[in-house]
Amino acid sequence: PRIMEEAATSKKRESLPLYLPKRSTVLVYCFILTVLLSGQYHLLDGVMEAVLRDEVTGEFLKLDQFMLELAIHLGYFVTAPLTGFFVVKSAQPKKTIIFGFIISSLATFYTPIAGTALFSMMWARAMTGAGLGMVVVSMYQLVVIWIPKQEYTRAITFITSGYYAGMMFSDLWGSVLTKIYGWHSAFYWFSIVPLLFLALWSYVVSKSPEAHPKITPMELSYLRANAIPAEGQALKLGYLAKSQIVWILFICNVLFQFAHTAIFSVIQFFIVDVLWIDFTFGALTLIVLYYNLSAMIFDYVLKLDKADASGKNNRKLREAVGSAGLLGCAIFLKLFCGSSHSTAVRLVSFALSLAFLVNAYAGHLSALLDVIPRHAALIVGLSYIPVALMNIWAHVGLRWVLDSTGNWSFVLSSIAASLSISGILWGVFGSTERIST
Repeated sequence: PRIMEEAATSKKRESLPLYLPKRSTVLVYCFILTVLLSGQYHLLDGVMEAVLRDEVTGEFLKLDQFMLELAIHLGYFVTAPLTGFFVVKSAQPKKTIIFGFIISSLATFYTPIAGTALFSMMWARAMTGAGLGMVVVSMYQLVVIWIPKQEYTRAITFITSGYYAGMMFSDLWGSVLTKIYGWHSAFYWFSIVPLLFLALWSYVVSKSPEAHPKITPMELSYLRANAIPAEGQALKLGYLAKSQIVWILFICNVLFQFAHTAIFSVIQFFIVDVLWIDFTFGALTLIVLYYNLSAMIFDYVLKLDKADASGKNNRKLREAVGSAGLLGCAIFLKLFCGSSHSTAVRLVSFALSLAFLVNAYAGHLSALLDVIPRHAALIVGLSYIPVALMNIWAHVGLRWVLDSTGNWSFVLSSIAASLSISGILWGVFGSTERIST
């Protein structure tokens, strides 16, 4: 009876609907930090035309623009896996986020100063990527420490929507600053203001719930029962390497990240090709809305899982939604977005493909946190080794193909193939059942 009573109490504590103000504050501040980080990452794309018109910088970038664009991927190629090892072993994601964000901001500040030589600018962009890799990987570890396991999907989709909000913000505000004060001012703004916010973020966000001076006993008790403790973990590389689901999550993440980068590298070209005007801002707004809707969908799916007392279909619907997102995006991109279709068909199909893409992301990324929450940052960090190399082709190579040939069929086929393989792997072998680490 005592064991049954304790189990019932534990279950009640896990399902108890609570207002968690400190958890909510961490989410909001991490969202804003992601917006600013994304702004630093995408700022160059938004002001590239002004950079190319610069008498000094534009002269040497005419032939080497792609070299500058690929440099940022080389940065996180190095830091992301190292960060994964560090934050899992040390359980210090907050310190790593601060350090990485400082590196990214200082490198952003230095970029226009280095605008007299290609190598110097490439070095600055590579350091921006290095800081970005540290922040992104560490953010996963901070999420599992601060967020209850029931809210992984909502947390990931909310924070990730800041990535697209940052794309919108850097494009809009960067253009305004460039037109008024020149392209140099945009880089200075996106380095100084983010550093000021980082100071506030560092003060508000504690390294763990236990370290927060003002958290209520009820919220602390709830997070202790449902979040991962802020304790360093053994890496267990041998154990993880023998797990089939870990490899499936690793491969699916690599393939998804390639397709994701490819889509958002050519999205502006696609919209201009269809509408003859740049309406990228509207597409990104749609993406931000999609992310919050996808969180609602997965919440509903989780409720169905909990309602299945037999356990026969437990988690299967959620896994199916993630696989359908990958395959659905591939189908609509390849079959209905080509230049042979009408404008209406291409626009509607592209909007639907983005909706599927969002659900795929919410599905497999939250699954990664569900399956190996203590080591999710490690797997994400290691996946960025092939991701960085593939993203160079996705970000630079596919743009070169479009500029040179205008061959949309090749570009869309590359993206669809990556998504299809990932969707099939996840649909056949994927699982959201937690493994013991």
